[in-house]
Amino acid sequence: MDFRIGHMEAWTNKQLAIASSPRVGAGVQTMLFDPIAFGGINTSEGLVLEAVALQFADLVMGGDLEYLDAVYHAQRDGVVAVALVRRHGCGEQVLDALDDVIAGLGDRVQEVFDAAAMKLAA
Repeated sequence: MDFRIGHMEAWTNKQLAIASSPRVGAGVQTMLFDPIAFGGINTSEGLVLEAVALQFADLVMGGDLEYLDAVYHAQRDGVVAVALVRRHGCGEQVLDALDDVIAGLGDRVQEVFDAAAMKLAA
């Protein structure tokens, strides 16, 4: 019981830390992706991970993918997406390459980037 309580408290504390972090891109992606596992992530990479998470959320909500499968694939594909961005930046060619990772991911990344830019401009 102590083991379970410890893990539940750790999970709760992580969720509270996420919820209290009002920075751009500090949403869905930090629930799926531990920044430490990536050696840290910058804002652009965080936004890419947010787009990956949202893309898989759509698949789950549409009934196209089960939740546990989505988590597994999102974590795997998130690593690939961040690697592409780290190596090549986030230009048009990378957005096209992201579509090869998950259909529609390039457009979703662009949407997330545009939304973040609008928030910063406001």
